Amino acid sequence: MEAFQPAAGSVVTFGYDDLGSVRGVSIDVRELKDSRGADVRGLLVKVTENEYHKESAFVDADEIPELLKGFDALLAVNANPTQFKSFEVRYTTRGGLQLTAFNGFRDGIAYAVQAGRITKAQALPLSADDMRKVRALFESAQQKLASLGPSRR
Repeated sequence: MEAFQPAAGSVVTFGYDDLGSVRGVSIDVRELKDSRGADVRGLLVKVTENEYHKESAFVDADEIPELLKGFDALLAVNANPTQFKSFEVRYTTRGGLQLTAFNGFRDGIAYAVQAGRITKAQALPLSADDMRKVRALFESAQQKLASLGPSRR
């Protein structure tokens, strides 16, 4: 979505639905079209770390299936997969969205969602239930985009 460059002199139509938010992570599904027939679809993920620090990451529609698999892999982590005291397991998209499972503060597994390319904002610690709710928002986005039919890039 970040690379979408409408043709000079074209009119751009921008449509979006706010799908919801979970503990500082909000997701919009979006479509951009220019008057010459090009379009692009995907998501905008906004992470609010605190009232002063917010960052965003774009996720292209073609990344969503692998992103859902990334969620599943992180949610499957139920113990330290390393020989070290501390660990992180990460999944990152092309647009700078990063999901992380790590040693929690009470010896359990905790999660984080991070957005941003240069400066980063994190929502953490998130529970497994929080991550399942965020995953459900991504599934809703995938269904919405599929209902639109094929894209005309």
